[in-house]
Amino acid sequence: MQSIPSFYEKAAGEKWWKYAIGYHYKINPHSVEQWDNDTILETLASLKMLGVIK
Repeated sequence: MQSIPSFYEKAAGEKWWKYAIGYHYKINPHSVEQWDNDTILETLASLKMLGVIK
C-alpha cells in the first residue's frame, strides 16, 4: 500500500462510488462513470438500503 502514490489514492477516494457499484454489480467501474447522475444516485441509494455501503 505504501508503494501506491498518494494521488492515486486521492483520485480513487473522490470517485469511490464507481468502484462500489462496479464491485457489487460485477461491471467495469469505468463504464459506471458514463451513467447519468440520476442512475448513479438511484444505484447508490439501493446499495445503501441493502447495507452494502454505510
